[in-house]
Parts: sequence; structure tokens; C-alpha cells
Amino acid sequence: MVLGRASSLTAVAALLLLVACSLPVAASAEVREANALNAKRTDRGSPTSPVLDGVSARYDSTLGDITVTLFFFEPLGQTFDLTGWEAAVYLADNVGTDQGGLCVPLLSRNNFLFTFKLGEGPPAEGLQWAVANYNFNWRVSADRRSIRLRGRDPRLANLKLVCAHADLTGPGNAYSFIGAQLFTGYGPLDGNISTTGRWSLAYEVTQLNNLLGNGRRDPPVDDFQRCRRTGRTRLVCRGGSRLLDVRGRPTIFLDGRMRVSYTRSFQTRWRRDFRATMRWKKCPRSVSPTRAGRGCAVTKRWRRGSLARLFRKVGASSLSSSVEHPGLEFRRTVRPLLRAPD
Repeated sequence: MVLGRASSLTAVAALLLLVACSLPVAASAEVREANALNAKRTDRGSPTSPVLDGVSARYDSTLGDITVTLFFFEPLGQTFDLTGWEAAVYLADNVGTDQGGLCVPLLSRNNFLFTFKLGEGPPAEGLQWAVANYNFNWRVSADRRSIRLRGRDPRLANLKLVCAHADLTGPGNAYSFIGAQLFTGYGPLDGNISTTGRWSLAYEVTQLNNLLGNGRRDPPVDDFQRCRRTGRTRLVCRGGSRLLDVRGRPTIFLDGRMRVSYTRSFQTRWRRDFRATMRWKKCPRSVSPTRAGRGCAVTKRWRRGSLARLFRKVGASSLSSSVEHPGLEFRRTVRPLLRAPD
């Protein structure tokens, strides 16, 4: 009799276990956040000349839900008072550039740029690298000290967002900037350093083109170099880029290794070991009088300093640097590159 009762209890337990195993289990959501403040706390702006105080980004990878909140030092004026003001939010799978703490929203489907005009109202335009464009709704808070942007789409699920930064432009070159901040659970080396390296090399090649050819181009001046990650901090990169403004339109070929480290503000520092070759199909006389009109090349070992300084004797007389804020220059550069496929 006891054995029969035990057998019944065992059967019931087994039945309950079978039912439990057959029930659908809700997927556990992975939610990450990034929060950052404006490093400059003195300029507080005004209702009609706003200054960013901070940014908060939240990403639910299971639902494909992105929420971004921008905070302002002073309450925003009315919509008609904010004509000419435009906010941008950068979300990326990488962090850091040679110029400062920026998130590069290029070269991977994990990367986004959201922009919206404060003087026109919703929606915000979301550009995802080589995938799609999105329209996200946004609204001003009741106290007019923040703007909340939110959107959800299945195509936004299961991405790797590592970095967020934001900026705001306005009339008369007005500009405020929130530097890069990591999403919770990530360090800078958890990011896609291949993209970080490719952007660094594209910037160097463009500076070389502009210096030798008196150009005014933004990166990339030609195709991006190719980089492959070989370790936690290491890359192997190679590729060629045409210098479109340099006499004879030579191609610069880079082949070598680079290793990254970061400052506290997520500015990148590189240790490089490259073979850099500038090659002409028809050599300018100023480069080699004996090979003028024929093919020629100049090869150098690039380990430190800028690529432009390495080749400065090829035709450059002086080096110049931009006086623009790195974030403003970056904003102008990346936006035309972020377009959905045709």
C-alpha cells in the first residue's frame, strides 16, 4: 500500500515536470544603459540658446527598443524659438577616436546616428549603417528640461551597442557636446576596435591628401583600409587609397600592425608598425626628376607621428591643424556616409 502511494506521487511529480518543460519560457531581456554629463559646467545657455547637460541611453536587445533622453541646463523655449537647432545622438559598437571620445557610427550594422531639429518637432531620423532608416518619435518633458526619443523595431534586436555620445548645433556656430560613455557591462576593448582602427587610418590618409594636395576633404578620401583583429588590443591592417588632390594622384599603400590603448576620456593612442608606400603611375618631376613621367614610388617605415608628417618632404611646405571642435568636425564628416542601401 505504501509502495502504491509512493508510485502515485512519483507519477504526479513526473507529470508536473513534463508540463512545466512544455510551457513556453519568456526570453530574458538584456538591458544596457549609458549615462554621461557635459564636462563643461560653466556655460548653461538659455531657453532660446540651449546647452546640453547630459545624455542617457537605454537599449533592450531582446525587444529592439532604444530610448535616449537628452537633458538641458535651462528649460527649452517654445518650438518656434528653436529654429536652427539640431541634436544628434551617436550609438556604436566601438568607442574612441584619435581626436577624442567619440563613437564612430560606421562600418557595422550595430551603428546608428539619430538627428532631429528642435525647431520643427518630431520625428527624429535614425540612420543605421548600410541597413535602414527609421523615424523615431520624440517629445519634450513637462518641465522642458529634457527630450525623450524612443523607438522599437525587430531589426534593432540583438545588436551590440557599446558607446553613446551626443551633441547639439545651433545658429552662429553654437555647439555643445557630451563625450563618449560606455553602456553598462562593457569596457573600451569590448568594442569593435577594427572599426576604430579603420577610422584612424582613414583620417590619417585624408590628412595626408589635404596636406600634400592642399585639399579640404573629409575622411575617407577613398576606400577604407581593411583591418583584422588579432588580439585584444591588436590589429593587422592593409589597403590602398587614392590621394585625389595630390599631383599625379598617387595611391598610398599601408601594410602593417597597430595596437590601441585609451585615455580616461576614451581618446585612442596607437603604436604602429607599417610599411607605407606612395606610388605614382606617372611620377611628378618634383618627386623624382630622373623618373618624371614614368612609374615611381616612395616607401617609408611608419611607426610614430602622423602619416602627413612622415611624407611632408614629398611636396608639403607646412602642417596645419583644424580649429574646429573635434566633435563638430566629426559630425559634419560622418553624416553623409550614413545612408541606407539603395
